[in-house]
Amino acid sequence: MSEHFEGGTSWVWHDDPWQKGAYPVLRRDEMERFLPHVATPEGRIHIAGDAASDYPGWMQGGLTAGLRAAQAINDAG
Repeated sequence: MSEHFEGGTSWVWHDDPWQKGAYPVLRRDEMERFLPHVATPEGRIHIAGDAASDYPGWMQGGLTAGLRAAQAINDAG
């Protein structure tokens, strides 16, 4: 791997003085109550990312939310 890897970095969001975390931690009832509103477009604005998915804090959440938003934009246009 070292012959293909040029460099990298990481960030500890929990140590960031302004962020203090990386993703929301919601109870199941909160996810069921809030997610439909977070994922609903506001006019031409579509929210995507892991926090707007069933998988907050995980890469697949960002991917599924991005796909959802892209599909909605495509279908509208």
